[in-house]
Amino acid sequence: VGVVADESAAPPPRANERPKRKRVPTQKHKPPPPSPLTPPVVVVVGAGLAGVGCAKTLVEHGAAVVVVEARQRVGGRCCTADLGGGVTVDMGASWIHGVRKNPLYAEACGLGLHCVDTGADVALRDGETGEDLARSPDDAAAFAAFNAALGAARKAGEAVAEAAAEAEAPAGVSSKAAPRHGVDQSLGPGVEKALKDAAAPKSWRRFLQWHEANLEYANATSLSNLSCRFWDQDDGSAYEGAHCAIREGLQRLCWGLAAGLDVRPGWAAASVEARTPGPGERRCVVT
Repeated sequence: VGVVADESAAPPPRANERPKRKRVPTQKHKPPPPSPLTPPVVVVVGAGLAGVGCAKTLVEHGAAVVVVEARQRVGGRCCTADLGGGVTVDMGASWIHGVRKNPLYAEACGLGLHCVDTGADVALRDGETGEDLARSPDDAAAFAAFNAALGAARKAGEAVAEAAAEAEAPAGVSSKAAPRHGVDQSLGPGVEKALKDAAAPKSWRRFLQWHEANLEYANATSLSNLSCRFWDQDDGSAYEGAHCAIREGLQRLCWGLAAGLDVRPGWAAASVEARTPGPGERRCVVT
């Protein structure tokens, strides 16, 4: 019986010929999903308004935060005395300056605190007679003289700084491109010299002292600790709008911002040290 070969069938493999393998599509290797990042641990030194505000923002962004405070209270320079009967007095910081787009004002309103517009007028009265001195001719003249003294002190400081920069600038380099000079020049002696040169009358003395004290209060330090050239460099960033005080006291705002934070009073920070335990590791140790 004859056998008819199927011409469409594949020919048998020859001797020593390996059969071809069929290609099976393979799936691409997918890396395992990344493990969730460990939140950074941050130590904030100081439970004043800046410290608790910083800690609150860090917590909102997922960080684990500990706030250490040397005092036994929260508030820093915000310290409110309760005199009883709903009467409070701020012994330190007292105002929220500028309410437009000011986050502190928004936080105070959110906490239900009562913000009181104190107006722009300042009550300046004679300590013995109670006479209103805020609009007296002497006060207006002393105020103009004090502002002129501030300007003269800055101008003198800039002249000294420019001379120092020109002396230290390398050849061919403009003194304006040199590092800032005059940072350590004190505002206090400059203002004192300018007022002495202006020969201010004795009747202005108490007004000038008030304006000096008011400027020191606004900057929370004496004029001798302020830079002659840069003491007002943040004026351009000031908030606009009315100035207000908080009826319950500014320290209550600090307490509200600190609610829910890990604040540890009585922990005085002695040192802050950067360490590198191993390759690629960086730590900051607070003791």
